[in-house]
Amino acid sequence: MDVEKINQSAQGAWNTFFAFLPQLLGAVVIFVIGWIVASGLKSLVTRLLRGARFDEALLQSSAGNFIARAFRSPSAFVGKVVYWLVWLGGLSLALSALQIDALNNFINGVYGYMPHVVAAVGIFLVAGFVSVAATSFVDRVMGNTPLAKTVAAVVPTLVMSIAVFMMLNELQ
Repeated sequence: MDVEKINQSAQGAWNTFFAFLPQLLGAVVIFVIGWIVASGLKSLVTRLLRGARFDEALLQSSAGNFIARAFRSPSAFVGKVVYWLVWLGGLSLALSALQIDALNNFINGVYGYMPHVVAAVGIFLVAGFVSVAATSFVDRVMGNTPLAKTVAAVVPTLVMSIAVFMMLNELQ
């Protein structure tokens, strides 16, 4: 009797595994295709931006010093962002192909939170632009005075401090 139950359990496990196998293989294929597409788009975007002299144009702008400190190569950074966005999209499609409710709920939660992350990044970028613009304005208006140096040091710190609290509020 016990051997029969063990055989039934083993047979049920094999049946479940082989019923799940097409979903698993489909998920692996989707994942590999997503990775290949993400890698190709990363290379393409980086080459196109470098060909358009995106790095030089950005680094010669008024915010060039800030950008140079933040990124070694802005075009490579944009390429990496494209890679990760496409790769994560492929990963979520692969996980959805498995048709596991817990994974699907997790993916829905992640995508539901994404607008908050995008808004926080937007707040950071705007705050960086405002702090650079404010420093340039102080330099032009007040010249090379001790008060100008103090204001030029305090304003970006104040702007970025407010931005941090805004970002934390947005990220809940």
